[in-house]
This record gives sequence, structure tokens and C-alpha cells, in this order.
Amino acid sequence: MPHGVCLFDAQQRLMAWNDPLLVMLRLTGEQAAARIASHDALLDWSRAALPALAAAGTLDWLADGTADQAGIAQLADGRSLDVQRQRMPGGGMLLRIEDVTDRLAAAAAMARRKSDLEALVAERTAAL
Repeated sequence: MPHGVCLFDAQQRLMAWNDPLLVMLRLTGEQAAARIASHDALLDWSRAALPALAAAGTLDWLADGTADQAGIAQLADGRSLDVQRQRMPGGGMLLRIEDVTDRLAAAAAMARRKSDLEALVAERTAAL
């Protein structure tokens, strides 16, 4: 799945975004321009619209000298978003967001299947 990205300049103004970001945040281009025109506006909007995303700290501004950071936010609608923040030369910040819901569900299903198979092998081995 494509990544959603948005780029903020050193003054924390939204400079660019892509369509996958709008899909993940469930916004239109006009809404993005109005609701997340700055980093502070993004935080304010996400506190109301996607509180788990804001509460996880995954959208916090990275101060100078702070290492790039990543985190997964579990949203109320069941989606899991992997958010990576990267400082840009000149003081801006890039947010990269990926919906990892399906990948996490597949990993959990594989872990359950592995456990089931191990139990079956143990049961059959004991039966011999």
C-alpha cells in the first residue's frame, strides 16, 4: 500500500501532501489545506478527529537534534497506522504514514496458525 506523506517547513507550515495521506486521514484536498495547514492545526484536528493518533505522540514535532522516530497508533475504527517522523535539512519535518492494519492482522493470524500446528504436532507425537 502506498505511503501517505506530508511535508512541513521549518515554520511548521504544511508545504505538500499526497493523495494516500488524504485517504488514510479521511480528508479531501480542500479539508487538508484548511484543517492541517500547519503542524499545530494538524495536532488540533487529530485530537478531535483521530484522538488515538494524537495521544500516541506520533505526530509531535521533532526538535532540533532529535532522532527520527516512529510509532504505531491504534485508531478507534480498528485501523493501525505506522507513523514515521523525519527531520529535514533546514528544520522541516516529513511525516510518513502507512496503514499497517492488514499486515498486523496477517502476522497475528500466522502466529495463531503456528501455535495451532505446534499443538497438533505435540498431540500427534504423544499419540504415537
